[in-house]
Amino acid sequence: MEFSVKHGAARKLKTACLVVGVYAGKTLGEWAADLDRGARGAFARVVNRGDVSGKPGECLLLPDVAGIDAERVLLVGIGKREGLTPEEYVKLLGKAAEALKAAHVKNAVSTLQSLVVKGRDAAWVVEQHVLVFGASAYRYTEFKSKAEGGQGLARLTFLADEAAVPSQRSAVALARAKLNGIEFMKGLANRPANRCTPTYLAEQAVALAEQHDKLTCTVLEEADMEELGMGAL
Repeated sequence: MEFSVKHGAARKLKTACLVVGVYAGKTLGEWAADLDRGARGAFARVVNRGDVSGKPGECLLLPDVAGIDAERVLLVGIGKREGLTPEEYVKLLGKAAEALKAAHVKNAVSTLQSLVVKGRDAAWVVEQHVLVFGASAYRYTEFKSKAEGGQGLARLTFLADEAAVPSQRSAVALARAKLNGIEFMKGLANRPANRCTPTYLAEQAVALAEQHDKLTCTVLEEADMEELGMGAL
């Protein structure tokens, strides 16, 4: 999955789906309120009649809303205005990812990375968004006779205030590196035992060390393990 950060007017964004929050107590979040002005109160009416209450993780997908350029808007309950617990935040991200997957959305713009999470800094919030959505999109297809290409979310853009763009881009870059590592390890774990042999694992470790100056790799042969008394043979 590709990740990026941008600044702009939410109502003018051309995307398959725009993800915005609704606070508990039927109150539109800041980005949703901005959209609502362009939509002439459409979101406020939806919230006021109780279609979405703001409970963390509650989702409501609205297609073809007049007055905004996004094809769909996903309203996500984001709890109380004073902030979410880390557990609530990760849970609501999972629910949002599931909703996008069910709608077969290929690209989306999210504002959930700007939420307040108690006891966590802004970089952690961005990181969790990347990791949760990356995990939702992960597919192991190496030995599939027919690749499952083209399915699921392929590109996610974070919409941020202009002042927050540089720090969020840095956080996304670090999170993407972590996600790369996680996906690499998942690929090894999912590989059949007759293909993921000790020799293959050693080759992958050596290749990683060659790609990164700060990594070193030592491969032990049978004689080395016997000399160390590892008892693994």
